[in-house]
Amino acid sequence: MWIRTRIALVALCCSIAPSILANAGPPPQSHARQWNEEMLSAIRLDMARPTVHARNLYHVSAAMWDAWAAYDTVADQLIHDERATATDIHAAREEAISYAAYRVLSARFASSPGSVTSLASFDARMLALGYDKANASTVGNTPAALGNRIAVSVLFHGFNDNANESGGYANLSYLPINPALLPDFPGNPDIIDPNRWQPLALDWFVDQASIQIGEYPEFLGPEWGFVDAFSL
Repeated sequence: MWIRTRIALVALCCSIAPSILANAGPPPQSHARQWNEEMLSAIRLDMARPTVHARNLYHVSAAMWDAWAAYDTVADQLIHDERATATDIHAAREEAISYAAYRVLSARFASSPGSVTSLASFDARMLALGYDKANASTVGNTPAALGNRIAVSVLFHGFNDNANESGGYANLSYLPINPALLPDFPGNPDIIDPNRWQPLALDWFVDQASIQIGEYPEFLGPEWGFVDAFSL
């Protein structure tokens, strides 16, 4: 009798479980994951510049980590050094993470070719999460103020890491040794050093993100050896 009862219970559970799982849907993404997705979307609308976006990925991640770690008594922070307390640690972390990420992303993609779309998406994400994007206060013990302070620290750090963010990441001193190659003509008779980079003379150039850059694409990142390391 007990065997038949167990078999019946197992069969009942097996028949109910699929319907429960189908109605449950996927678990909600963490706030950090949602802001990472916002960042990736913004990168797709920006110019194809791997060094710049590697830096953006790190700094936004560092900002979110520092917001998380602020509510921990052991975890080391990366850029902003501050400890905080809250009654609801999980909710406080999510709020601080969101404000930190929102401020850094809004600053970093303000001059992006896709800024209109990206900045509007950042605003919409804050609204969807239930936060006031206009709250830029850095004063007080609220998670929002903490997140804003973290963003200030991260952005200040970025302006002093030799990436030339204030100058649009343009090369400050690098000049190519070789004259530009003319693709419409055969050969490369004017090259000076075949072991060095050579620019291309084009009528127009479109990068990987379908953005028209100009006639002479610039060497990407030749001076980034002077940028403070962030992933070694």
